[in-house]
Formats: sequence, structure tokens, C-alpha cells
Amino acid sequence: MQDTGLKGTDYVLRAFGFTISDFGAILLGMLPWMLPLVAVGMWPVLDTDGYYGRILVAQSNFAASGNIHHGPTFTGSLFLLLLSGFQMTMLAGFAIQRHRRVLSLVIPMERSLTAAVAPYVGYWLATGFAAGFLGFLGGLVISLLSATTLQGAVPYLAIILMAGIGLLVLRGVLIFPAIAVGDRGMTIRVSFEVTSHSIWRMALSVILIAIPLILLTLVFSLIVGQLLPLHPWWRHVLVLTLGTQIIQFIGTAVFIAYISLVYAHKRGDGVPAPPDWDDSVEAKP
Repeated sequence: MQDTGLKGTDYVLRAFGFTISDFGAILLGMLPWMLPLVAVGMWPVLDTDGYYGRILVAQSNFAASGNIHHGPTFTGSLFLLLLSGFQMTMLAGFAIQRHRRVLSLVIPMERSLTAAVAPYVGYWLATGFAAGFLGFLGGLVISLLSATTLQGAVPYLAIILMAGIGLLVLRGVLIFPAIAVGDRGMTIRVSFEVTSHSIWRMALSVILIAIPLILLTLVFSLIVGQLLPLHPWWRHVLVLTLGTQIIQFIGTAVFIAYISLVYAHKRGDGVPAPPDWDDSVEAKP
């Protein structure tokens, strides 16, 4: 692994290029992972008085009042945690396929897809829950500060907290493409080392990837709100859920392609390019 820096936004453009060129395959590949998430999203809509619906109501009450006694019970909170793990697992199953699709152009696969799934999902869940736990602890500290003279600084502290957690995750993110291809030499420590000179460039690139996807989500929501009747309510929510899930999976495909390109760059085996890509413009180490 090389601790080489990144220059320019070529890999961001390549990530979008891979996603556009593979768009049909991405839509088909996301279906088995996306449809269960759509079903979960529709569950409390179709069964408002059911178990999941009651938990969401309790969660909303807690968010509005700040009183833990109005929130979900322990079993309800555990259910939400397990559901969150299920949702992350569905995204991980899709992500590992995209890593292998991009990296197979320049790197031999040293591990089968089935052998890579368990460690990949394990690291994915561990990263997600660790980030959530850090956010929870930081949120507790910030909530305590909100009752002091530092109340005005709370929004800025929240932004700093989220940015700090995001940077930590980004420093260790190269473990995922390595697991997907079977690179056993990559560890979290190595990932932290080889991204030390690139983290700000990577953070900027992730922001550049996120901006059009956020705008697309907002535009889609506005269009649905204006053109689709609110009644029946379930149909309105179904269209919104389907659309936002598709955008989320497309965004995941772009992000995974970008991380795969950075991994290939750091590994030094050559960086894959989408079909008909002009290699005259390339990020130099």
C-alpha cells in the first residue's frame, strides 16, 4: 500500500462514469437488496396500530419531549437496533458486488463472493454501530451543554461531531474494498496510515458526490408532492419510499465506486476506468 496523495476530482467523475455505464445492471442488482427495505418502510404505513407503528410513535414522542419515559421500551429500542442492522446488511450486500465489479478490471479476485460476504457485513455493521455509538455519546455531551452558557454553540458542536465521526469512518474505509477482493494485508490500521495524506481530498470528494444526490432527492420529493395525490396515503408513501431507496442505492453505487478507485490508487495496481473513458485526464499521485 502506498501513502500517495490524491489530486483533482478525476476519481469522482470516474465513480459517476461507472455508475452511469452500469446503470441497467445496478438497477437489476439492487432489487433483491432494496425490496426488503421498501417492505420495512411500508410496514408502519399499512399497519399504523401494529408493533412497529407504536414504536415509531413512542420514538417521535421522545424526540419531541426529551422525556425518556415517553420513548420506546427496551425491547422496542432493541427492535429498532436490529432493524437498523438489517437495513445496513442489505446495503452491504449490494456494496460488495459493486466493489468487485469495479476492481475486477485491474485486480484479481483472491476470494469468492460468498467467502467475502460474512467479513464484509461484519465490518460494515461494526463500523455503523461504532459511528452510531460515538454519535450517541457526543449527543449526550452536547445536550448537557445546551443547558449551560454554551447553548449558542450547540449547532456548531453538532456539526463538528458529525464531521469528526465522518472523517474517522473515511480513514478506515479502505478495509471494505480490500475485503471484497480478498486482500488480507489491509487492516484498519493500514487504512488509517495510507489515507493520512488524502483524507481532506477524500472528504471533499464525498461531499461532491453527495450534493447532486441530495438535490435529486429533494427534487424527486417535490415532484411527488406536487403531482401525486395524497390519497390513498399508502400509495403516496410507497412512491416516495421506492424513489428515495433507488436514489440511496445509486448513491451507494457511486460512493463504493469512488472508494474502490481510491483503494486501487493506493494499492498501485492501476486505476480502473469506465468504458470509453479519456485517460488523458487522471489524478496523479
